[in-house]
Amino acid sequence: MACTSVIKSHPPGLLAQLRQFIAGASQPNKSSNQELARLALSLLNSLPAARGAVLEYLCFLFDSAVANHISQCLSPESPTKSQEPSEEEVTIAEIHTTLTNFIHSNANAWAPIISRWSLELLGTLSSRYANKASASMASNLSQSMQFWMACRATRTLIDINTQCLSCLMDSNTDSCISALLDFSVLHSPAFDWVVAHVGSCFPQTVITRVLSCGLKDFCENQLGTKAPKIVSVVSILDHLALSHFSDIKKALLQLFEWSMMTSEVEDDKLVLVQKLATTPFLLQLASMSPVLLRALSSDVLHSLTPQKLSKMSNYAADWCSYFDSRQALFDLVVHLILRCESGAIHILSLLLKCSQSEGKVSSMSDISREILELLLSEMDRTQRTASSVLPFLNNLQQNVAGLHSLLLSCDILSSRIAVRLVILLGRQNYNTMCSSIAQLLLKSKSKVQLAALLALASDCRGSELMSSSLTLALQMCRDHMINPPSDDYLLTLWVNVDKLLRWEESKKNMEDTCSPMLQAMWDNLARASECLQSRTNIKCLHCIALSINRAISQPKHRLLSIPLSISLATSTVSYFFKCLSLEEDGVKQKKSCNVINNILKQLCSISPHVISLLYRELIETALFRPAAKLFNASKISEESDYSSLHVNLLEENLKQGTSLMIPHRPSSVFYAGVIGAGAKIKRPVDKLPEEIVNNNIRLFIAALASCCNASDNRAMLDSIINIALLLVELISPDVMYNGLPWPEEEFCKVTVERDLKIRRLFDCSPIAWELLAFVAQHRPALCYCSVLLRAVVATLISEWGKASQQSKDAIQDKNSNLLKTTTRLLDIMALGQLLPQPLSSLQHTLHALPPNWVVLILRDSVWNYMRDHVPSPTLFVPDANGIMWRDPALDAPNKQYTDSLRLVMQRNVDKLGPLYSHLFIHLQQE
Repeated sequence: MACTSVIKSHPPGLLAQLRQFIAGASQPNKSSNQELARLALSLLNSLPAARGAVLEYLCFLFDSAVANHISQCLSPESPTKSQEPSEEEVTIAEIHTTLTNFIHSNANAWAPIISRWSLELLGTLSSRYANKASASMASNLSQSMQFWMACRATRTLIDINTQCLSCLMDSNTDSCISALLDFSVLHSPAFDWVVAHVGSCFPQTVITRVLSCGLKDFCENQLGTKAPKIVSVVSILDHLALSHFSDIKKALLQLFEWSMMTSEVEDDKLVLVQKLATTPFLLQLASMSPVLLRALSSDVLHSLTPQKLSKMSNYAADWCSYFDSRQALFDLVVHLILRCESGAIHILSLLLKCSQSEGKVSSMSDISREILELLLSEMDRTQRTASSVLPFLNNLQQNVAGLHSLLLSCDILSSRIAVRLVILLGRQNYNTMCSSIAQLLLKSKSKVQLAALLALASDCRGSELMSSSLTLALQMCRDHMINPPSDDYLLTLWVNVDKLLRWEESKKNMEDTCSPMLQAMWDNLARASECLQSRTNIKCLHCIALSINRAISQPKHRLLSIPLSISLATSTVSYFFKCLSLEEDGVKQKKSCNVINNILKQLCSISPHVISLLYRELIETALFRPAAKLFNASKISEESDYSSLHVNLLEENLKQGTSLMIPHRPSSVFYAGVIGAGAKIKRPVDKLPEEIVNNNIRLFIAALASCCNASDNRAMLDSIINIALLLVELISPDVMYNGLPWPEEEFCKVTVERDLKIRRLFDCSPIAWELLAFVAQHRPALCYCSVLLRAVVATLISEWGKASQQSKDAIQDKNSNLLKTTTRLLDIMALGQLLPQPLSSLQHTLHALPPNWVVLILRDSVWNYMRDHVPSPTLFVPDANGIMWRDPALDAPNKQYTDSLRLVMQRNVDKLGPLYSHLFIHLQQE
């Protein structure tokens, strides 16, 4: 009756068409589906009241077409498809054409209706035939879509729905998307392929509208994960993320940014509610889908700032209504953070910055601190109880450099949080702990940073960790693995090592096992030695030396291997001379030399086999190496204006004469220049101030003495004797005639070349005189340097003899150095008790004597006495204190050695009277 009353105003034929359609639809097997479909489509256009019946009939046709398609797929002997379309396919095509025309002619009227109808029908068909054999073989979404798109009926429905969405793109898309969500809820998962296809056609629109519809549903129900459409929202977005992940990230970011915007015009109540619910909605989506969590933890997470978080903290109480409680909200946030596969450092930085807020945003500070504590507690609990690795910790592991920046923060909270995280990472990766401690060693400059280092080293593996970390830090400095590379890091490293060693020393009353830094230094002594020898930064060298000194000075030190002992010995000597040349502050220089002396002393006590090496290194460096300039050593430059001539000196000299070599005559050719090119040119040498040289000499002798420091006088004397023998080995160029006896003066003609070379070294190296004086202080060690003394005396006799042939005025001007050298030699011989009284006071008479008398005294009183009295160590006997002395009563010189001296002093009694009285009157009376 209702349908009849509606069509009274229509043409008479319309009622007949309606009756014909009803009759045909009631008995579908007795009528042609194609004709009936055409009649139904005509009624759909001309009779709106029949729309429901027509669409229901069209559902029947599509259902039949899908059933036939599946039946053909299931039939093992299905006939080959004919080239001509079947009546069913023609009917489906006509329906498609007619509905498409309706949509395009009046989209606002038809598109919502047809879209909802097509989606509902697709959902029904997908669910109904999902368990059929062919459909069930579609094990994933891609296969399901391929299966359904092969069916003409479902493909037509999808195309019709797509055209509806396309026409409503700019006007009323929400109705279509809402229907898509409704049927996704109702028919999932069979309906997923429809969602995937529609989304792939309009990804940005579908994603945006799906989020919008899901948010509205979330606001209306406030049921969290139980909201009717949220599961479908997640399902749809998960499907679309396979191909449109970037679009999803963009849409999520836009939705979040919209919720944080404050519009100039006041929003209506519904919009305000949606903005408030956006963040809980996004959190729920992330909790239900790892894909959406990954999307949120990229763009949305990195868009967060402390200012935004401050604004969000004001809504935290309102968000709790979307969850069971405040604690449930915090637990959700913590678990989402732990599942984040990226942005871990950004999350930590945000929480730490917010936790430091004060004043109006103190609530945000409290919330941030609470979340941080929950986060760390949950990580610790999960790590101890579960075997799986947390994604958040994995991301921290991959971005450990960012964690190191937090570890090096001067803020106490940031440092403590970073320490706890490093400990957590260290449980699953030992190298992370080592690299973190290494970074702290290299860059810590505050107490907070050093406290973090100690907290990490307090692990049960503290000694092993510290040792490995120090090794890594030194390797990073050596290989320039630090960014940016700088020697300042090495200085900071050794400053920190020294501080930690001092701190451990201050805990002497505590357990001895609590010394990880000391153990680390022992394990890295070889690397420390390498740094001490290769580096030139004097501040850094001071710290390295202090650390080595603290390590080897411990009472319970270990034995050093021979290679390590040798390395430490050579590097310490190298550092000593660097300290003399590079350190300008006298106080620091003296302190550093005290440290060096202690290191040398400890090395000699721990490893006695390096004592000889230390003597040799110190003396050779002071005499023959570039460091000799520290003691004002002067040498003739080998370069001259004719250095490029490559002249053979022997051949040039032979051209000047053809006389035969006389036996026992010196046959050596002295290099004073090249004949025809002039004498060898002496290059001027820059001299250091005398006070600096004297200070260097004092420090050098103190270093040498520290190597000889023994527990008893006998051992000390043995060490000095070894030094005396080494001096002979290094200074004397020949192994012949190096014995203790002094020969006849005439024999000097045989050793003249060697004597001149020895004398030349003493003239060029003032430190050689100091070494002789050092040896002379420890009687009878100077006896072993007999060859050096007689070589110098022989050259002095020769030079004074030449000087005696010059005028008296010239003597005073030219021979001051000669007088100084002679006086120094006689002082040394007197100090070593090689000359008894009154010969031991010869040096005090020389200034008043002419050269010919000096020659007389040197020959008669010195050379002849030494020739007749061999300077033997057996002449010295120890006293009650173990100090060696020579008995003057037994070695008093005869008149033949003193008569020349007596005669000379008598002739110069006006100048030498008091000394003559003392030597020849008072001493004889005593």
